[in-house]
Amino acid sequence: MVFSYFSKFNVCFNAKPDFVFNPPLSGPSGLEVLVAFRDYIKYFFGCRECAQHFWNMAKFLESDIKQSDDPNSSLVWLWKAHNR
Repeated sequence: MVFSYFSKFNVCFNAKPDFVFNPPLSGPSGLEVLVAFRDYIKYFFGCRECAQHFWNMAKFLESDIKQSDDPNSSLVWLWKAHNR
């Protein structure tokens, strides 16, 4: 369920504006969305074991994504994390 929310938010923030279906967003980047969710899970997620597991996967999130030239790198990171 959590990954479904992550995916939805990341897709929305990474969508290319076409002014009909995807109006331009001036909000956060996909990386900023992932970092916010990562930090939320670290501090507020009810299952401490799950939160720790996710934190271990995502603690180097910023450097993992910033090293990529792919504009969809946050979506790719999330897909890979989900399939671990």
